Amino acid sequence: MKWYSLVVTLFIWLALTVGVGAQGGQFESEAAVTFGQRIVFTLTAVTDEPLTTVTLTIQPTHFPPQTETVTPRQLGDGRWQAQYVLEPQAAGLPPFVTITYEWQVNTSSGETITIPAQTVAYQDDRFAWKKIEQAAAGTAVTIFWPGESDKPGRDAFVIAQQTAAQLQELLPLPAATPLPIFLYPSTADLRAALRLNGHDWAQGHTDPALGVVLVTAVNSKTAADDLRGPLPHEITHFWLYQAAGPHYADMPYWFKEGLAVWLASGDTYEATADSQSLTNLCRADPPADWEMAAAQSGTLVQFVDEQYGREALALLAAAFAQGADCETAVSSIMGQSVAELEASWLANTQPRPTAVRFVQQHGMWLLLLLAGFVLMGLLVMRPGGKN
Repeated sequence: MKWYSLVVTLFIWLALTVGVGAQGGQFESEAAVTFGQRIVFTLTAVTDEPLTTVTLTIQPTHFPPQTETVTPRQLGDGRWQAQYVLEPQAAGLPPFVTITYEWQVNTSSGETITIPAQTVAYQDDRFAWKKIEQAAAGTAVTIFWPGESDKPGRDAFVIAQQTAAQLQELLPLPAATPLPIFLYPSTADLRAALRLNGHDWAQGHTDPALGVVLVTAVNSKTAADDLRGPLPHEITHFWLYQAAGPHYADMPYWFKEGLAVWLASGDTYEATADSQSLTNLCRADPPADWEMAAAQSGTLVQFVDEQYGREALALLAAAFAQGADCETAVSSIMGQSVAELEASWLANTQPRPTAVRFVQQHGMWLLLLLAGFVLMGLLVMRPGGKN
């Protein structure tokens, strides 16, 4: 069998040699990233034939392709170089996007050569990132974090895994959907990364259209506590955006924000007398008092889960992801109008009078105290008791 292996090896070598010869030379392609400033695409060729025209096609994820004509320059000794500088902010590219790029070369003999496509990640190069890549609940989770300790990455993965499992139950994503997560060492560093590219926080969280989850983990020792609220919140918005696409922007505020609040904390919030009406919360844009509105939305999602079940939440999620409006989705899935749902929600969550709340919170102790008084009364009143 040795002669057979030798023939196969020789055949592969000849095929590769012919392929390179047919392409008219040797070509090397690379992309260098300076975060917040530029991406430099460079093609270097060693060829006996002069290059006449060179084009570069760039296609960021979720963006249409753009093709640029680049003038090649001769370096001497049969070497040529073509270079294109892309300014991400001027091009409207978000940070952390992945870019596929491909060169095409025309030679003086009329031959057209296409260089195999490559990808480059436009990532923050100000930190030396550590990385975990692992599947979780059908998603492909990748976690980046700086520093020497592995604890932040491990803690983040556990939380991401739990959150993804809950969301997959409500609104499944296609298998192996990428879920990239960056843990920044401070809020200032995170916001600087966004501002370098013309973005910033909005109502306490980043734009899910960026295609990544951005949170802070300041101290490796407290990473689990630091991430327990913000990470599920951001993953939820990322998840809804991935599932809904263009319909995400029109999703009712109470659902997309309330689901994030509910999964992040699970706390019970009370709808006070000055609560936002559900009609206002049905709008896509956040109300002026968005912090209170977020808390109330969390209460509403929790109320729907408790009163109507997880299936109702899943059906609402699917309906909103497909572009259904608030009234239509609530009416068809829950069998009532938005006004009726609001009345039921407020009746179950509005603060009760102080005396009622005191009895609800301390009822057991009050019953024991009352039982004690009754027992003492019986002992005093029994025949033969002392007067």
